[in-house]
Amino acid sequence: MPGPIDDTLKHLTELSPQDWVVRGGWSAAPATVVDADIATITGASDKVIRVAGPPDWLLAVDFHAGHDAVQLPPKMLLYNAALAKRHDLPVRNLAVVLHRAADSPRLAGTFERGFPGEPPNVTLRYQVVRVWQVPAEQWLAGGLGVLPLAPLGSAQESLVQFL
Repeated sequence: MPGPIDDTLKHLTELSPQDWVVRGGWSAAPATVVDADIATITGASDKVIRVAGPPDWLLAVDFHAGHDAVQLPPKMLLYNAALAKRHDLPVRNLAVVLHRAADSPRLAGTFERGFPGEPPNVTLRYQVVRVWQVPAEQWLAGGLGVLPLAPLGSAQESLVQFL
């Protein structure tokens, strides 16, 4: 709950936002205050799994079948931060690409964001599973949760014999 000091500082920031740019160590530049309310942000990872530790952690799984693979890492970054805040647990992200047409070289396991000419100030590391690259036998042996993906996996001689 905001108190009188919080309210005062917010008001002073509205009066002279450029002062905070300079105080943060950046060059003076024109600055304006924008709405800080992020309650309108919506979205959800496809599924979130709580994993017993130590430490306990969350796995955010996103299944991807569309042609917008470039948009997936920024979404995973948002989900990662929101889930960590909501559950107070570390979060790992897994992108499951369901077919070749949905793939992109931009799904490389790392997403970085920052300013040109500076080191990234945000880095998200994530795992990528490309379903067609996993041998069908592994999908068959992996349990009921992944078994239906076997027909999408890479075919092996032993799978043909199995069927």
